[in-house]
Amino acid sequence: MAYSVVPVDIVRHRDALLALWADHTYDPRKNAGAMDRFNWLYGSPERSCTWIAIETSSHAVIGACSVFRANRRVDGRLVKAGVMNLFMIDAKHRTGAAALALQRALTAGCHEAGFDVVLIKLSFHRMPVFIRGGFKRVGTVHKWRRWLDGDDAGDSPRRTGSCRREIISAADARFDQLLQTAMFPGRNTGETTSEYLNWRYTGFRDNYRYYCLLHQDDGRLLGYVVYHRMNEGAIVADISCETLCGPTIDELLGGFSEAMRTDGCAWISVAYLGHSSFEECLRRLEFQPMKSTKDRPLLAYADASLSEEIRNSLFESRNWFFVGDQTAILLAESVWRNGPLITETALQTDGIAP
Repeated sequence: MAYSVVPVDIVRHRDALLALWADHTYDPRKNAGAMDRFNWLYGSPERSCTWIAIETSSHAVIGACSVFRANRRVDGRLVKAGVMNLFMIDAKHRTGAAALALQRALTAGCHEAGFDVVLIKLSFHRMPVFIRGGFKRVGTVHKWRRWLDGDDAGDSPRRTGSCRREIISAADARFDQLLQTAMFPGRNTGETTSEYLNWRYTGFRDNYRYYCLLHQDDGRLLGYVVYHRMNEGAIVADISCETLCGPTIDELLGGFSEAMRTDGCAWISVAYLGHSSFEECLRRLEFQPMKSTKDRPLLAYADASLSEEIRNSLFESRNWFFVGDQTAILLAESVWRNGPLITETALQTDGIAP
């Protein structure tokens, strides 16, 4: 079969996209949480781009892939980046040709669409088709969990007297101030402005919250954890701190653990790829690596317009500070209360359909 790939026209293609979502994830017409994210993804053309695959003989929409904005700072330099999410192909067309057509359209058009780097986190068995499409492996995102049994959440070495804590529902100017001061030479970190954080996390049924560590005297933001609750636990979506190792990050994560235990959580999970110093911090705070079946490769496509220096840094995993759940826009049924249970496959691959 032959396929053509074109940018989405949400007016013309809305019904086809709704049908693809219903087949591969949730049905937005029956699930309010999914409809929130459907409108978010396709309603912000300046922050996302979607390509659709059309079977040429029937003119039927048989696939789609989307990239949403998630800029990075690589060695202190801003890089226009995005996360690929919801790569969906109709079951009758999973011969490889449709998937490759979508990927090649994305890699050929991403620079013009405003993305010089595209990231994707997926399962290992789907990696080869993306490698064929021009992506390269950055490394492996490992999942960590801490059990908050009894009073152990407060037992970690912490308690700097110059700090106070609060949990808020939206990012503000303090987050921008932290971003300006928390520059990490040689590291690859997110460009997490307050505007971006609120667009990405705030105001959804997912009920994301921001746990904040503040300076006691001047209220300056020292670090934060973006998270949402799921069943009896808490899942970390993103982290930022004025330092990525040492007492402040220990205080941030230790205080977050204590706050979640007080809120009734039995566990916290965080997915991470990057320098081993942060993994050492997790171990100090009694996080344990989960079984390897939870691991996911992180791939990246780097446009040829980028300098060789930036491209080399992108594919050195120890340069990264990457929290894996920042790629997820489809959450578990226990978070999106109504609608059918999402399949384990879609959960594990952040919406990259089989």
